[in-house]
Amino acid sequence: VSETFRTAVFPSRRSVMTLGETVTLTCDTESADIYYTTDGSEPDLTSSPRYTAPISVTSTTTIKAIAAKEGISSTVLSVTITIPTTTYTSIAALKTAAPTNPVILQLTNAQVYYKNGTTDLYVGDASGALDFYKAGLNYSAGTVLNGSLVVTGYTVYKSLPEITGVADNQLTSTEGTLAPVVVDAVDVTLEDHVCQLIQVRGTYNEVESDKYVDELLVYNKFGKTLPDELVNDATVVMTGIVIPFNDAPELAIVSVSIPDGSVPDAPTLSLVGQTVDPAEVYFINAQSVTASVATGTVVYYTTDGSVPTTSSTAYSAPIS
Repeated sequence: VSETFRTAVFPSRRSVMTLGETVTLTCDTESADIYYTTDGSEPDLTSSPRYTAPISVTSTTTIKAIAAKEGISSTVLSVTITIPTTTYTSIAALKTAAPTNPVILQLTNAQVYYKNGTTDLYVGDASGALDFYKAGLNYSAGTVLNGSLVVTGYTVYKSLPEITGVADNQLTSTEGTLAPVVVDAVDVTLEDHVCQLIQVRGTYNEVESDKYVDELLVYNKFGKTLPDELVNDATVVMTGIVIPFNDAPELAIVSVSIPDGSVPDAPTLSLVGQTVDPAEVYFINAQSVTASVATGTVVYYTTDGSVPTTSSTAYSAPIS
C-alpha cells in the first residue's frame, strides 16, 4: 500500500467547509480499503467503519483514516474540518466582532474600490470597508459583489482592518460604476472612512517630503503618474483610498485632476536695469520662471546646477 495515502478534502486540502459539504477520502493504491473515525480516535481495520461514500460533516470534526490492502496498512492521516457557525451580514458587523475563528461573511451590493496588484483589494458595502490583504481574491475595481464567503483570517494591522484568508468563495460578481464619496478634507477620519474610496477638493502643498490637500496627508502609495501642474497652492481634486498612518487618516492617491484656472501664476524674474554677467546664475525654485530683460539683452541659463555661459541655452520662453 502506498505510504502517500491522503485525505482529499479539497484539491488544496482546505480544512474549512460550510454546512452541507462532504469530505471525500482517496488512496493512491488501487483497490485499497479505507477505514476512518470522526470522533478523534485512532482508526483500525476491524472496528472502524469502512469508507464507501463521501462523509457528511455538520460540525467541527476531526477525521482520521487508514488504508489497507492484502494485510499491509498505511500510516494514519488526519484532518480537522471546521464548520463556521457564525454569520455576519455586513462589513461593519465583522469589524466590530473582530473574529479569531472562521466565520461566514455575507456581502450585499459590496463593491471593489481599488485593486492593488495581488496585495490589496479594498472592498466596501453600505456599512463600511476593509482590505482583503493577500487573500487570493481577483476582482477589478468597480466590481459589485453579492453572496458569501468564509473568512479564515481577520486582523487589524496598525489601524487597518484586514481579511487575510478566505475559503468557500460563493460570491457572484457584476460590473459596476465607481462613485467616490465626496468629503471635505478636514472631515476625513479613520473611524468613518478607512479603506473607503473618497474624493476631496482643496489646496495642494508640499512641506519637505510630505504632501497635503489642505491638512489631509496624501501619499502616492500606488505609484500613480501625477500631473506636472501639481504645484504648491494649486487647487486639486484628488480621489483615493483612506489608509492609516500613525493612527491618522492618509489618502492613498488613485487619481488627480486640476480644475482649469486653479494653478497659481508663475513668478517673473526681472533683470531689467541689471548688468547681465554671463557667468552669473539666475535661478528660482518654482514651477516655471519668466525672465524680463531690456530689449536686445540675451539671457543664457542652465537647469542642471552648472554655471551658464554664452554656449548655454538662450532664454526665449518661460522655463518649466
